[in-house]
Amino acid sequence: AGRGPEGAPYSFGFYPDRTKGNFGNEFQAGVKAVDSFSPNGFGLYNMSGNVWEWVDDWFAFYNKAVAENKNRRGNSNEKLLRGGSWYNSAYYVNVGMRFKLRPDVKLNSIGFRCAWNVP
Repeated sequence: AGRGPEGAPYSFGFYPDRTKGNFGNEFQAGVKAVDSFSPNGFGLYNMSGNVWEWVDDWFAFYNKAVAENKNRRGNSNEKLLRGGSWYNSAYYVNVGMRFKLRPDVKLNSIGFRCAWNVP
C-alpha cells in the first residue's frame, strides 16, 4: 500500500523529494498535518515520512521471519515501526525500511495508522 500502484520505493514516487513528503529535518522540522502533502496512488497520506508508524508485528530478522506468523511475535520484546519520520533522511523513509523499538517508547516522531481490510 505504501508503494502505491506503481510499486515505487517512496510513497510519493521513485526518488526522494522533500517537497512531496515530510522528511529531512532541515526542510520540514516537526510533524505536519496529515493532508500537508498529496496522497499516493491509493489515496494514502504520509506513508513515507512525517511520523514512524507502529505496525502489529513484533521484530524478527527477515531470515527468521515466517511467511504466516500467526502470533506475530518474533524472539523479541520490540515492535516494528515503518515509514520514517520528519527528522529522517531519505534512506529511512523508503517504504521497505523498518525500525524496532520497545512498545513503551514515546517520541514526537512516532504515531500510528488506523487500517482495515478492504473487501
